[in-house]
Amino acid sequence: CIRDRNGIALETCFVSADAIDTLDNAILDAVKQRTYLDLSKVITAPLSYGDVTTLMQHSSLIKRVKQKKDDSFAIVADTFIVSKEFLDRTKNLIKNQAVEKVKKESMNPSGKSIVHPGPSQSV
Repeated sequence: CIRDRNGIALETCFVSADAIDTLDNAILDAVKQRTYLDLSKVITAPLSYGDVTTLMQHSSLIKRVKQKKDDSFAIVADTFIVSKEFLDRTKNLIKNQAVEKVKKESMNPSGKSIVHPGPSQSV
């Protein structure tokens, strides 16, 4: 990868230096909106997987996450940015659904629980 003040030469194209700013701004917006982002869709030029990962290497925000200096988002499946809040909400939804499913499955036909809680558990 060749980078100069005008831009970055990628596998399939040359993008302006502003592409990194565009990438970083999109990441910040996803974190602010508490959502996720597919980085391959941020730059309007059709980029290969290799192009996207190369651009990511130039992002100061992504470098901070990889160095564990920032936990406001995570990188998932190589090119997706997911805000911490989105991950937390998703984890809590899955946990709550799992608990409800276990409660339903642990009821016998009379409607009473067949799981007996331990000393620190309650049903």
